[in-house]
Formats: sequence, C-alpha cells, structure tokens
Amino acid sequence: MIIKINKETIQQARQADLAHHLLSIGEPLKKEGKYYRHKNHKNLIIENNSFFWNDRAGEGKGIESGNAIDYLVNHMGKTFPEAVQELTKNIAIQELSSETKDRYNPTFSLTSIAFCSNQDKASQYLANERFIGLNIINYITSKGLLLQETGTNNAFFSIYDEKGDCVGGERQGITQKRFKGIAVGTRYGYGFNIQFPNADGTFKYALFFESAVDLLSFMDITKYRDKKPLNGCLLVSMGGLKLNIIKHMSMVFSKGSKPLEVVLCLDNDSAGEKLENEVKKAGVLCRVRQPISIFKDWNEQLQRGKEECTPIGRLKSRAMGESAFDL
Repeated sequence: MIIKINKETIQQARQADLAHHLLSIGEPLKKEGKYYRHKNHKNLIIENNSFFWNDRAGEGKGIESGNAIDYLVNHMGKTFPEAVQELTKNIAIQELSSETKDRYNPTFSLTSIAFCSNQDKASQYLANERFIGLNIINYITSKGLLLQETGTNNAFFSIYDEKGDCVGGERQGITQKRFKGIAVGTRYGYGFNIQFPNADGTFKYALFFESAVDLLSFMDITKYRDKKPLNGCLLVSMGGLKLNIIKHMSMVFSKGSKPLEVVLCLDNDSAGEKLENEVKKAGVLCRVRQPISIFKDWNEQLQRGKEECTPIGRLKSRAMGESAFDL
C-alpha cells in the first residue's frame, strides 16, 4: 500500500515517540527519570519526540535539538519520506518532490518577507493601543526584534535561537481586523524571546507567555514600573499555548543537561489552566505567575494600571526626562 504524505502524516511523524522508536531498533538508551540518555553519546538526551545534544562530539557547537524527523534525517541518514515512513509505521510512502517537501517542511528566510524601512505604525500600535512603554519599543526595534511588514503593516516579532540566528517570527495584525500568526517556516519549538542573562551568560528561569504583547506587558510592569530585576530570566512568547515550545526552549537555552526552571505566565482563563495541567502531566516542574485575578491577561493589567492614555508623540517628549531603560 502506498501512502501519500500529507500535512497530517508529517505532523504525526514529528510527534512520534523518538525514544520508543530508537529502543525498538536497538539503539542503546538508558532511562534517567523522564529522559533517556544515549549510552554511546553521554550528551545526547531523548525526551518524547525531541532530542537535545549538548556539545556534540566535543565540537563546541552548543546544543543541537529537534524533533523525531530531524533526528532520523540528520543522524541516521534517512531521507525525509523514509523518516516519515518509519515513524508512522506506514508500509510505503510516495516519494516527495522537492517542491512538495518545501511546502510541508519549509525553511524560514527573513529575506523572503518584505519589510518597511521603519516601524512607525507598529510602534504606534504598541504604544497607543497596547500601552507598551516607549523605552521597551525602542529597545526591541534597535535589536531587530520588531519589524513592520510592507503592505499590511503587521507587527513582526523576530524569533532568535540560542545561537543568535533568526529562525522565524510572530505576527500581530494592527488594523481593525486583528489577527495573530506565526511566519511560515518558523523553526519548530521556538518562540519570540527576550533575554536577560546573568553576568556569566546563563539563565535560571524560562517565563512563558501566550503572545509577544503579553510578554512586553509583563516586562513593562515588572522591570520598568516596579523596578524589579529580571536577571537570569528568558522571556518567551509561545504564540498561543504550545507545550513543545515550553519543553524545547527551556532545554536549548540551558547550559547544562537540566532544563531551565519553567514559570507559566498565562492568562486567567480555562485555556491557560488546561495548558498548566498538560505541562504538569508531561512531568515538567513549573511555577505559575498569572496577572492579578481581576484581569484577563498581562496587557489588560498593564493598561488598567496606566493613569492615562498618552499618544506616542507625547510619550516621546515625556520620555526625554526619564531614566534610561537599562537592559
């Protein structure tokens, strides 16, 4: 029987239990708590459908990671269709053309997206409608974390990995027809993030939010308004509610074999509660820090906490006398 590869089949293969598959074909894995460690590669850890390989072969390359398909293709010499076939137990799979493969497994390219020469409209949206402080907006703009798409003027929050490479983006519509989305080809397991490492470059906590706007709102409330340091914290937007990003980001930004301590900064609603239960069921130790109970999310708490709505033009003049936002 020939099985044609489709989006659902690929997703099934990506989410396959990699440890179970490797054990079934004789790979020497050792159980260590909720992880498996490869007996021949002590820095290779397998957890569910993901692998994390720290300092592979002593080459000083940092952490390599990916899903089940990535492992079979990159480390077992399988073609993309062969990897999908093995992981889904199909008898045979129709060979994919390169065009079809790119459609289902695209590679993100920042140069393939047209951006405006400035971010004025995206900045105005964040300041005037979301009440994000101008200090923060200037910071993310200067770091290339905020861009503005040509034509639609969508706010584009660039996603960077642990090596400093841009691997995707979170999109936010700023017109009356609001939408949220993830750029095509964004690397699996990554979310928009802002980093506050310790002096030695390490992190202790990974804080997870449902959107980039909520992340920036929390940052405004905590670091700017309340003057609380965020040293050692990695702030991550999941662009939704995604367990895979929690597990992946907390591991790849860790300097050791143990993941960062997870802090769930979710909305006060049933969806956030459901994800919290899923995280705990998956064996991930976590803390929960939600907005004050009378507010739905971090942006609502930020907005209600502001004394007045200040247009961005007035914010610019007022900010001149304020102390710098030190990151």
